Amino acid sequence: MAAAAWIGHASGLGHLGQDDDASRQLTTRAPSGTLAHPVSVPALSLVIPLHNEASFAPNVLPGLLAALPDDVEVLLVENGSRDGTAAALAPFAEQPRVRLLSLPTASYGGALRAGLEAATAPIVVNEDVDLLDVEFVELARTRLQDADVLIASKRAKGARDDRGPMRRLVTWGFSTVLRILFGLRATDTHGLKAFRRDAALQLLPRVGGGHDTFDTELIIRAERAGMRVVEVPAAVREQRATRSGAVWKRVPRTLRQLWRLRMTLWREGRGAAAR
Repeated sequence: MAAAAWIGHASGLGHLGQDDDASRQLTTRAPSGTLAHPVSVPALSLVIPLHNEASFAPNVLPGLLAALPDDVEVLLVENGSRDGTAAALAPFAEQPRVRLLSLPTASYGGALRAGLEAATAPIVVNEDVDLLDVEFVELARTRLQDADVLIASKRAKGARDDRGPMRRLVTWGFSTVLRILFGLRATDTHGLKAFRRDAALQLLPRVGGGHDTFDTELIIRAERAGMRVVEVPAAVREQRATRSGAVWKRVPRTLRQLWRLRMTLWREGRGAAAR
């Protein structure tokens, strides 16, 4: 997981693709982790996947919830935690606008998929618990009036990345691989993202569900579908120490998932050409 904090977007917007509040509905948590009946309609849904965050999430969520506008619902998607994260998050789910989903298997992609499917607002923002920002939520509200996907990019012109050199190297390498393998024009796929919910639901049935590459595949498929993808330059800094060895352990697995995705898209392209 990225160990960084969003500290505001830089000025200016980068555009990709073709580019250039609703009644409120909140849901409470029902017993055994199921969702209760909706009680009002939000203008925006915020999806936060969490895995083994029992010691960290309770420290940052109160500030986030206090700062968010009332018309934002929050979906906390715990997945396969072994440190009591679900129990630590339970008190937050007592708030009417917060829903807690608990998945048995540890999978960032699975958690993001579940959150996108459970969201009820027309705009869905995806943030990580150590990469939270209310300003981006508000930016998504306005920017997605004329776009389908919004990305806060650490590599866009005007971005500032104050993380350590190894993390910046990994980000550069990942972006380079995506450009070579998929011709991706977006400069970043990890971090803060927002989607028009109808666009995300259109893409989800085709997304293969890679644990580490789910959100990347969403962006790739959005570009290939001709959706309007826009970027804003991000400014990020380290907020907590990176989990020991986590980044390097993910590299081989992520590369295998990307290669499988490349083959899947190649087969889909051949099938479409044959028709």
